Amino acid sequence: MNFTVLMLSVKNDYEILKVWTYQVEPYFLRLNGGIVLTKSYILNIASAYYPGYLLKEEALKNRKFQPVLRGKYFKSSFKYDYGKSREHLEFHNIIKVHEQGIIGLDVKLAILDTGFDSTNPTISHLWRDRRIIKSWDFNSGDSMFLFNVKNSNLVKLPIPSNQIIYISDYDFLDSLFVISLSFENELTNNPKWRIYLSNIKNGEVSEISSISSRFLLEPKIRRKVDSIVVFYKSWINGKNYALSYINLSSGDTNTLTIDEIIQYDILVNDSIYFAYGNSSSIKIYDNTLFFGKFGGIHYFSKDSMVVSLNDSIFLIYKENGSWYKVFRFIGRYPSYCNGKISYVRNDSVFLDNDFILYEIFSDRPDCKNLKVLAQFKDGFFYNGNFYNFDFARVLRIYNDTLIAIVRRGDSNVYPEYPNLGGQYHGTSMLSVIAGISEGSLIGVSPGVKLILAKTEKTITTDSNYFESIVEEDFWVNAAEWAVRNGARIISSSLGYIDWYSKKDLDGKTAISSKFASKVINYNALIITAMGNVQRNTLPNSPDTSLFAPADADSIIAVGGINYDLTPSKNSSFGPTSDGRIKPDISALFGPYYISNYNGFHYAYGTSLSTAMVSGICALALQAHTNWSARKLRDVILKTAKEIPNYSKPNNFVGYGLIDAYKLVNYEPIKSPISLRIYPNPAREFLKIKIDGYIDNIAKLRIMTLSGKIVFERDIELKGFEIKIDIKDWQSGLYIVSVILENQVINGKFVKI
Repeated sequence: MNFTVLMLSVKNDYEILKVWTYQVEPYFLRLNGGIVLTKSYILNIASAYYPGYLLKEEALKNRKFQPVLRGKYFKSSFKYDYGKSREHLEFHNIIKVHEQGIIGLDVKLAILDTGFDSTNPTISHLWRDRRIIKSWDFNSGDSMFLFNVKNSNLVKLPIPSNQIIYISDYDFLDSLFVISLSFENELTNNPKWRIYLSNIKNGEVSEISSISSRFLLEPKIRRKVDSIVVFYKSWINGKNYALSYINLSSGDTNTLTIDEIIQYDILVNDSIYFAYGNSSSIKIYDNTLFFGKFGGIHYFSKDSMVVSLNDSIFLIYKENGSWYKVFRFIGRYPSYCNGKISYVRNDSVFLDNDFILYEIFSDRPDCKNLKVLAQFKDGFFYNGNFYNFDFARVLRIYNDTLIAIVRRGDSNVYPEYPNLGGQYHGTSMLSVIAGISEGSLIGVSPGVKLILAKTEKTITTDSNYFESIVEEDFWVNAAEWAVRNGARIISSSLGYIDWYSKKDLDGKTAISSKFASKVINYNALIITAMGNVQRNTLPNSPDTSLFAPADADSIIAVGGINYDLTPSKNSSFGPTSDGRIKPDISALFGPYYISNYNGFHYAYGTSLSTAMVSGICALALQAHTNWSARKLRDVILKTAKEIPNYSKPNNFVGYGLIDAYKLVNYEPIKSPISLRIYPNPAREFLKIKIDGYIDNIAKLRIMTLSGKIVFERDIELKGFEIKIDIKDWQSGLYIVSVILENQVINGKFVKI
């Protein structure tokens, strides 16, 4: 298997290493002995922990990183009105924009940070008023659930609860689940995988401690007569695994084979039958071999199985003591059920010759009673229906109505330890962007809709500083999730530097930078901090002290500037290692913000500068809903205020100080109209919502593609919403038009 692996070097075959791999399906990574952490569909890349022997020919360094913000905080009293936030808002001409009635209303803005205190009085209204439209904690580990497709109920399975865990694989028999997992502290320091037994009937969970190996994968649980047997793959060395089992009833253990094993499947009735694949063949329990590049196996009877070799699915069966191979389909990852085979071909899932769906899958497509299960982004298809389920992965059918699911993270973005260390950092950034504490602090864009992602953990229960390489993985995961949820602005006051040298800061090396450079293609703009450094004086020349992903192309990297219009001596500077100007723009290094439950302080850091710029971008997008991310970026640079003694652009302050009023008024402000059509596709009814910020009369019209008008009425643009019965309409594509005096706004939907 061909890999492109980022920055890896292997000291010996026995190492477990953290890697990013390109153009390799996450399912195949897992079959080859890795634990998949995150996936990026935009970059076509997956993050995994991997055995060193698979990377022997590559170059690797396993380093760590640190977040950007490490500033000092000074206590201060506060007074009413805009309070002390007036000073930093006026510094950027923001209050003049507020006076125009522009507060970033309904612009979707994502914040990637440490966590957000929803009880803080300055930001608690954002939850009460439902301004938080999505939230996710990316570093809270894995959970397991049974999902009922009939009523959408979730039942959480018992798993070790004393630590954050990451799950590689699982299998089940009746009420028993066997789970291959790693604890967070082991995964990031001394990787090892354990096998736990979980009983959903009595709620018990325990480690199968009699298995002695640090690398346990692909557990399978089977019944043999009156006993329960757990099979597992344990890493020996090089490419070798032991395929072993333990009888849970008697405690007996045995090893079936030691060989190169990518994936195996096993059948138990009167005896034990198994087959397994390596890189070049399928091996069956009686030493029969079929050669070809392995792509999956499913054992379904004593003498028959489906396998993938090269690019083809074969039925393999035994007759009169000999094994035979019969071609069935082009594809890989086969699963057999009731005479049919589900499999993947190119980018699609098939059931025999019937196309089922386009796939972005986390496991092989399963089939039971002719039902196909596959993952699609943040949900999954089952029996032709789509179910929304954030970060579902490793999906399997438990019975006709229950699906077993591993889920990464959860929706709780509250800081683990809000009174310790940097855990209040995310809350602080949110207060600068959208907080409201009348008389103390008003955010830059208090009207935004927010997408909150918790990607950083700064401390542990014993107050130790926490850093893990997996956090940058979660940053990529969170930024992509924000894009998929419609974020126009992604604000990140985080940075990664310790695992890079200056020459790596070229926008093409750090995984966060590679991803950030592509986000603008999805009409979203990343605003990120340059980073902070400790200096006694301002250097005479730039020093390439920035943090990734500030080195990315097509973003806004924000540097820090003082009230006297001098660059902050503690802000990071450019250029990038390939000579590009950084920062792109500068903002105040020391605004007023909230740093704990009820404490308003001054602070210093490019994190806060970034929050200022992100909020200003939301103001611009409310005023100019038609601006693309590229245009927004261009206008920010064009309208920046030049800094005395620093010509545009330069590696201390970029294009200068961002000016909210000049940015927002770069073009005449048109009355923004947003048109929302849902559900889409629609079956029985359609809802149309129009948000306008002027009093005006318009016409709503719905037409077929042939131009036939099927619905029309006069409407008022101020908060208009309508529900239309369409169950008797013909299936097909319809055009929805809002007709103004000098403008027509179009949308479309599909009637199914």
